Amino acid sequence: HDPRYLGGYRLIERLGEGGQGIVFLGEDPSGQQVAVKVLKVAASEEARAQLKKEMAAAQRVAQFCTAQVLGGSVDGPQPYVVSEYVEGLSLDERVRTRGPLPSPRLERLAVFTAAALTAIHAAEVVHRDLKPANVLLGPDGPQVVDFGIAVQEDVDTFTGRMIGTPAYMAPEQLEGGAASRASDVFSWAGTMVYAATGHLPFGPPGGRLHAISTAILRDEPSLAGVPDHLLPVLRVCLDKDPRRRPTARALLDRLLDPSLGLVQDEAVREVGAALKSYLLVQPPEKKIVDQPFSKDVDTGRQHWTPDVVPTVPPEPTRRRRLPVVLTLAVLAGAAAGGWFLLGGSGTSIPQADAGVWSGSVLQSNTVSLHAVLTLKAGSRTGRADFGTCAGDLTLKSVDGSTLTFDLTSPPGCPSGTATMYVTDSGGLSYELSAGDGKDQHGTLTKS
Repeated sequence: HDPRYLGGYRLIERLGEGGQGIVFLGEDPSGQQVAVKVLKVAASEEARAQLKKEMAAAQRVAQFCTAQVLGGSVDGPQPYVVSEYVEGLSLDERVRTRGPLPSPRLERLAVFTAAALTAIHAAEVVHRDLKPANVLLGPDGPQVVDFGIAVQEDVDTFTGRMIGTPAYMAPEQLEGGAASRASDVFSWAGTMVYAATGHLPFGPPGGRLHAISTAILRDEPSLAGVPDHLLPVLRVCLDKDPRRRPTARALLDRLLDPSLGLVQDEAVREVGAALKSYLLVQPPEKKIVDQPFSKDVDTGRQHWTPDVVPTVPPEPTRRRRLPVVLTLAVLAGAAAGGWFLLGGSGTSIPQADAGVWSGSVLQSNTVSLHAVLTLKAGSRTGRADFGTCAGDLTLKSVDGSTLTFDLTSPPGCPSGTATMYVTDSGGLSYELSAGDGKDQHGTLTKS
C-alpha cells in the first residue's frame, strides 16, 4: 500500500521505518535522487500547523555536515518531508556489522557531527533524536539526518508525547522535561560512545528499556574502550545536570583545539575564591596601643590617640589589583570554552524557587511517594511532607541555580542532603541523598 508518487516525487523503495515515519528513496522530476519521509502525524489543523513551522525551521539549517531539507508538504492526506539523499551506511549499521570505528575515523566523526549540531542549534532547532541511526557515513563524510522530528526550542512537540530514542535520551527528558540544546549534546556524546566501543553508554548489553532508563538517571556512563583524549569531553557532555554540559559550539572548539582544556571544579573554585577575596571589603585589623593619649610638648595639652590603626593596604592599591583578578576570571572562562559562569553562594531561598511544589518522587528506585515541598522566599528553612513522613529543610548553600538543603526527619523517615533546581520546563528537579539508603528523586510542579 505504499504510495508511488508524492508531490511530483517518484518513490522507488523503502529505506527504513521508525516511530515518526517511513523513509523512501525517491526521484525528483529531473531524476535527482532524494529521501522522502512520510510522517505519521495526527490530521488536526494544530498538528499540521506545527509541522509546517518545523519544516521551515529545518530548512534554515546550514548544509554542511547535514542532509539538506529540500521541501515537503503538510496539506495532503500524507504529510512528508523531502531531503538530500545520502548514500551510505548509518553509523548504527556500520558498528553492528564491522565493529567500533578506529581512532582517526572516530575523531573525524566527532568533529563532523559536532559541527552539524552547531549548525542545527544556530538555526534555533533542537534535533531531539540524535543517535547512531541518524548519522549517515556518506562519501562526503558523516552527515546528520532526520529533521522530521526536530522542533524549534520555544514550542512543544506536535505529537504530544515523548520524542526520541530512550537509550540516547538525556536524564531530564526521561523525567518529563523538555528537550533542549543541552539534551542534544548528551545524545551526541552517547552516540560517540557507541561509535568508539560498540556498546551503549548506559545500561547492560541487551538490557530492557527500564534498566537502561534507570542507568541514565542514576549511574555513571560506561566509557571502557573510549580513547583517552576523548574521555574528558564525553564525561562532561554526559553530565546529569544539563547546565554543566557545554554548548555544541564550545564542544566543537574543544575538539578542534585541545589546548582550550576543560573546566575543572578545583580551578573554578580557586578563581572564584580569588575574585571574592578582592571584591569583599575586609574590616581593618585592630591594634591596641600602649599609650592611648599623648602630650604636646609645646602646649602641654593631651591628644587622644585612636586605639584602632588600619593595617590594610590603601584603597587606591586595592582598586589597582582588581582588574588583574577580574582578568584572570575572564581568561579562565574563555579557556573553558564559555561553559561556566562564576556564581556565589546565597543565604536565603530565591524568589524563583519559592512556592509549594508537589508531585511523585521515587524512593529507593522502588517506592513512589507523593511529595510536597514548601519553600518561602527570603527564608533559610522549608518543609518536606511525604504523607506519613515529614521533615524540616535547612538551606546549606545556593550555587548558581542549585539549592542544597539538609533534610531532618524523625527516626524511620528519610533524612540527608537534598538538592533541587528549577528546570527549563518550569518543574523543580528534586534529589535526596539519604544515609539510610532511602534516596529519592523526581520532578515536582508548583501548585
